Formats: sequence, structure tokens, C-alpha cells
Amino acid sequence: MIAPEEFTAIDEIIIPFKGRSVMKQYNKSKPHKWGIKMFALASKSGIIHDFEIYVGKSTIKSSTKMGLSGDIVIRLSNILPKHKNYKLSFDNWFTSYNLILHLKSLGILSVGTVRSNRIAGCQFEKDKDLKKAGRGTYDTRIDTSHGIIGKWYDNKSVHLISNYISTEPTDPVLRWSASEKAQIPVKRPAMVREYNSFMGGIDLHDMLVEIYRTDHDIIN
Repeated sequence: MIAPEEFTAIDEIIIPFKGRSVMKQYNKSKPHKWGIKMFALASKSGIIHDFEIYVGKSTIKSSTKMGLSGDIVIRLSNILPKHKNYKLSFDNWFTSYNLILHLKSLGILSVGTVRSNRIAGCQFEKDKDLKKAGRGTYDTRIDTSHGIIGKWYDNKSVHLISNYISTEPTDPVLRWSASEKAQIPVKRPAMVREYNSFMGGIDLHDMLVEIYRTDHDIIN
């Protein structure tokens, strides 16, 4: 087994498949609309270290009370060394306030985008106020349990949560401005930069598989 790198990510993967299988899924928004869905943990370099095939609610047998998405993260993160500064990222389908705190208790550092109804009731500045202040504006909340939640406004607002990194320091990132018809510098919070830097491990894996895909047959 190849040891995980310091920076890892969890996301879904669709294995293209049109044959007969109870595990086959259909998703019209995906490039491969028919396939078998699985959730995987990959290093920043695109190497898959562990995965779970999606088979509905029984995909993970757990009693963490964090729902299927949280249980998947906990199960796949079991292979990461604990209290060794290993970082894990995931998107808003998985992320919740309780999950971030639970990973912290396990010794796993994590960062992810999060839906506004999963931020434990934290109140942030309204979108219209952030928009009025300009692109790159952000708002931050820090709790006493080592959870940091940030709201960043670019073209639209996005919430992120982490148990190890905050919104500062910021750095400038180039974004396209339709009004100026040119790229302009926009202030980017540290947690956004961190998330973007290694969340793409699964996407890199998908790209490499498409380039070097191997034909295979399923034997009944």
C-alpha cells in the first residue's frame, strides 16, 4: 500500500458502466451519465488510497449520527496517521460543523466548503453587504472548540470551515471582471487558498484515468 501524502481529499468518483448491476447509477449532470459511484480518498498527486462503493443508505454501517456523508469521511480517514499534521479536504456535500470537530478530536486537520444550514447557527454579514463592500470581502467566526468558519464573497458567497486554518493571512488572486473586461486582483482568505491547493486530488485522478483508460470486461 502506498502511504498517504500530507494533503488528501475525499470526493465521489463515477466509474463508467452501462451493463447490468444493482450498483449502477444515473446522473444526467455527469460526463459519464451511467456508472458505479464510489467515494474515495486521494492524495494531492491523484493517487487513490481507499474507497467505498455507494450502495445506498447501507454504504457505511456506523452510529456516529452524522449522516451518510459524515460517516463516509470518518471511514475513509481511518487510514490517515493521527496527530501527525495530515490535512484532509472535502466539499459541502460531506462537510458539517460536527464532522470538523470530530476530526479534530481524532487528530486529523480538515478544511471544506460548507452549506449555510450546517454551520451551527453562526450569523454572518448578509450577501448584499458583502457585495457592496466589493469582491474579496470576507467575514469570520471562531468558536471555543477550535472550529473556524469563514464567509467569502467573490462573484457569489461561499462558506468554508476548518479546524486548523483561518481566513488570514490573505493573498491576491486574479479573477475575471465582466465590467472591466479584464482580470483583476481579488483578496483571497487563507482557508480558501488552502482548500483550493489540494481539493483537486480526485479530479487529477479522474483526468489521468481518462487519458490512460484501460478497457475491461466484467465476468459474471
